[in-house]
Order: sequence, then structure tokens, then C-alpha cells
Amino acid sequence: MEFHTVHEFRNKVSDMLNAKRPIVITRRGKVAGVFVPSPDGEIPVDLRREVFTAAADALSRQRKALGISEEEIESDIEELHRKRRAARGGR
Repeated sequence: MEFHTVHEFRNKVSDMLNAKRPIVITRRGKVAGVFVPSPDGEIPVDLRREVFTAAADALSRQRKALGISEEEIESDIEELHRKRRAARGGR
């Protein structure tokens, strides 16, 4: 496992994306993220599920902290879709 700062990762990202071992990316001494290379270019289903669950949990916490309901988000998305359809000429 290698450790690199966000600055190092940003400057050498193309080289690091070819890494064979996981890379821990730090910002101000704290872990900002982890890059885990996939030798075959596929993400295992169990890892996808875990990442999706973690992302959904984080979004739910943020939504609740901001006092936004799921209905408000759905309404905003539908409004965005209506505007995009109208801009394309109603297709």
C-alpha cells in the first residue's frame, strides 16, 4: 500500500492509475480516499454493493441534516427533466 497526498495524486494521477497496489490519498494528514486498482477492469459485485450503500447512507445523512425531503428531491429531478425536454423541443 502506498500513501500520497492529494497534491501528489493530482500531479501524478495517470501514473498512479496504473498502480498494482492500493493507494491511500491523504489531505492534511487525514485519509481523503483510497484507490484500489482492479487488475481485470471490473469491480466485484460485493464491492459495488458496499460502495453504493456507503454513498446512499452519506447522501441520506446530508439530506436529513439539510432538512430536505425525498419528495423535494424527486420534484426537483422531475422539474429538471421537464426543462430539458422543453429545451430539446419537447421530444
